[in-house]
Amino acid sequence: MDKKDKKIIIMDVGDVLKGDLGAGCIILEKMAETVSGDDVDFAWLGNDPRYAQDFILGSDLCVITGAFDLRGMPGTLHVWDQATFEQNAWWMANEFPVIHRLTMGMAVAGMAQDVPPRFVYIWIDPHITQGYGVSNLVQKAVTRAVWQIHREIWRLRLNQAPPEGTHVREPVRHFAEPTVQASGLACVKSISQKK
Repeated sequence: MDKKDKKIIIMDVGDVLKGDLGAGCIILEKMAETVSGDDVDFAWLGNDPRYAQDFILGSDLCVITGAFDLRGMPGTLHVWDQATFEQNAWWMANEFPVIHRLTMGMAVAGMAQDVPPRFVYIWIDPHITQGYGVSNLVQKAVTRAVWQIHREIWRLRLNQAPPEGTHVREPVRHFAEPTVQASGLACVKSISQKK
């Protein structure tokens, strides 16, 4: 991996033997099939994410996925930033032991002061919590979650500086020029100009 490449870690919490609670694992499997690049790592944390800091440290983007009953309709996708997670962490840690263990690992990473500048949490409300495999409602949410993670990766990669010696095309600037139509209503005509 080039030193300029951003490091991305995608992690899941949950149990694949408890139905929809294994949605995070399914998300990671789909991401592993569809994402490319040396800058993306995956961590299947299962029900014991106490050592999450080992994966979090030094990354630029950390995505954590899982399925929890957040009192939404089954299959509801929740995409949280760090502030939203922190607002709900106390309640979630008391409600879900796996989140308690995750926050312990994240606290260790915070003490090391090498935490990612961006965290994204993707939670799915489960429908069934027994057996192997996920329900149709959660499978649809998994597809939306994979799309959301790809979007976060693209955003990070687009904000990355191009390698030295790479030719970057000059951007096309769009300026708006007011015009008057025969009816007297003003409209805007777009004019393209090179920088």
